[in-house]
Amino acid sequence: MIDEDSEQIGKAIVNAPYLLSILLSLGLVASCAPTGTRPPSNPAQSVAFSCPAEGVQSRRIGSSTLVTYGKADPSDPTICAAVVGNQPEGRWLYNWFKLPVSNEQQKRNALANAFKGGPEYCYTEISKPSNSTGYTADVNASYIYEHCWEQVGQKAIVIKGKTYNTIAIRDTEEGRAGNSFAVDRTIYYDIDSKIVLKVDASTRRGTAIRGYENEVIK
Repeated sequence: MIDEDSEQIGKAIVNAPYLLSILLSLGLVASCAPTGTRPPSNPAQSVAFSCPAEGVQSRRIGSSTLVTYGKADPSDPTICAAVVGNQPEGRWLYNWFKLPVSNEQQKRNALANAFKGGPEYCYTEISKPSNSTGYTADVNASYIYEHCWEQVGQKAIVIKGKTYNTIAIRDTEEGRAGNSFAVDRTIYYDIDSKIVLKVDASTRRGTAIRGYENEVIK
C-alpha cells in the first residue's frame, strides 16, 4: 500500500529549495545559521573519574539495601569495589557495569570517552537469551542492540532537598536487526561523592524501564 501523505511530502521536499528561495526573496522567512555552528548550552567537560571513598554508603530511595564501598582496584582506578546488601563484595567498572561483563573493552572505551567529554561513542551489543549457553552459538537478531554514550555536561540535581553538582552521561540504546526496543538513559555522577545519584530513563519503544535516585548515607 502506498502512503499518499508520504508521497506528497516527498514531492514537496524535491521542490523545497526552489520554494525556499522565493520565500527568502520576499522576506517571508528568515535565513538561519546552520545548527552545527551554535555552541551547546552546557558543553561537555573533562572530568577525572575516581571511585567513592572506602566506607562511603549509599541507598536507593525507597529501598533499605545499603551499598558499602571498599577500596578501588590499586592497579585500575576505574574499577570500584562495593558490597550490595549481604552479597559478596563485587567489582564495578566505572561504578556502573558489574564485572565480569560482556564487551568490556568497548564499555570501558565508551565511559572513558564520556568522562573526557569526547564525541559520542557507539558500539554494538549482542545480548544472550536467558536459555542460551554462550554468545557464539546464540547470535539472534532479536537481541542485537546499539549503545551510544556521550557526556551532556554538568547538571545540578536536587535529591531530598539537597543540591548536587553532577556530570550527566547519556546512553542511547537502540535495537537493531528486527529488535524494536529503544531507551534513553541519563546517568548523573556526583562530582563530590563519586556516586551515581540518579538515573533517568525514557523508553521510546518496548517494555518501560524506570529511573531511580540514590542518596548518600555517609
